[in-house]
Amino acid sequence: MTSESSFSSSSEHTGDPISCEENDNEMDERKFLKNWTYCIRSDFASLSGVPATWENGHPKHWGQEEAKIFLDGEATTPAISPDNQIIAIGIANQIHLFRVNTKERVNVLYGHPGEVVTVAFAPSLDKDSINKPDAPCYLLSSQSEEEGGGNGYIIVWELDQYGMKMPSLKEEQEQQITAADHQNTDFMHCFPGELGSFGGAVFSPDDNSLAASISWDGTARIWDILSGKSLHIIGPLDGQLWCGAFSPDSKYLAISQGGRDLIYIYNIPTAQPVSCIKLPTWSRSMAWSPDGRFLAGGLQIGTLCLWDPYTGIEKQRWSLHFDDFMMQEYATIGGVQFIGDKLIFRILEGTVEVYNLATNLKQQFTRGPDTKISRCPRGEMVCSRDSKLLIIPDSDGNLFASYPSIGLPRPFISNLSSAVRTIGGRKLALQWSNSRSWNN
Repeated sequence: MTSESSFSSSSEHTGDPISCEENDNEMDERKFLKNWTYCIRSDFASLSGVPATWENGHPKHWGQEEAKIFLDGEATTPAISPDNQIIAIGIANQIHLFRVNTKERVNVLYGHPGEVVTVAFAPSLDKDSINKPDAPCYLLSSQSEEEGGGNGYIIVWELDQYGMKMPSLKEEQEQQITAADHQNTDFMHCFPGELGSFGGAVFSPDDNSLAASISWDGTARIWDILSGKSLHIIGPLDGQLWCGAFSPDSKYLAISQGGRDLIYIYNIPTAQPVSCIKLPTWSRSMAWSPDGRFLAGGLQIGTLCLWDPYTGIEKQRWSLHFDDFMMQEYATIGGVQFIGDKLIFRILEGTVEVYNLATNLKQQFTRGPDTKISRCPRGEMVCSRDSKLLIIPDSDGNLFASYPSIGLPRPFISNLSSAVRTIGGRKLALQWSNSRSWNN
């Protein structure tokens, strides 16, 4: 189904004026934001072909959010705990944690040598599945890269119900000290390997101990994150891998490959490909629908597609329209996620789209016509598992909190510029560098 609709969202450059004339044959972020206009080429539709329509009250603009949270710096993609109690945010090489209900920053996690680029909570933990009396309440993974992208690190943190690092036992403290002496960190467990930089790391949706690392060296590895053991290795494939996504039953792993612009669907137990989807350009964000029927992928060219993951057949396509084809190169679609029947994603300039496959209704959270920005926000948005809380970072060090399934208003204002408290404890670390090889 194809349709076109547009409205202007002013995003003119707010810095110093450029004295030289613009080159019509070139495109950069400043020019993209200056010329940005929201216009749909192909929109969502029901299975019977009925075009999607806006939900009452949408689109919404910044200023209508229920909360605006001020940070100490620009945030990367945040994460919400499975019980909606804790929000984790990467700022520089630290991870800031605060509670949703009290607005209190409860912890700051240190240990990454480079900038934290993503954080993610594991699904709800069943303490019976972890054989120890002081089992953590949350597992939080964080990914960082050193300047230049030479080394990649993934750390898995054990947190209690208050967002604090778990207290260390004596033996773990000794291991921690040994690791700190060797690596100049306080890691309890370090696992170096020649993986280089990471395209991403993802948790299994139904197995608390399973995770996958997607690496630029062309390999995808399945890990037991509690023991640090590598269970499966897929690849190396011919080209960098950008991102991955587990199927809801954790039997399949979707892997996006750059260069050749492909998505592979692998059967994890057999490590054999099930299907291969050819893309018009690369994808760095994917998600499975909860029933496993669809795989959604955001593309670089302002396009999001829904495929049958087992056949590779495209089922729906949402795309933006630009009069200047060079604009589409800066309209990357990211932050793709399913929350129940809702498909959520973000355009690079900051607009968040929500499409409900069950009701055929759309929601949108975007800048108003008078809101100007000089650069695109780095962090993507995150939605709680009950779809009641949507956190959206901007490029000025703010987080916008909205409640897409709850009506306005619901006040929640928090200032996080107060002093940081540092609390000791323990963490599990999966670290990869270029210094030594991994023995599987």
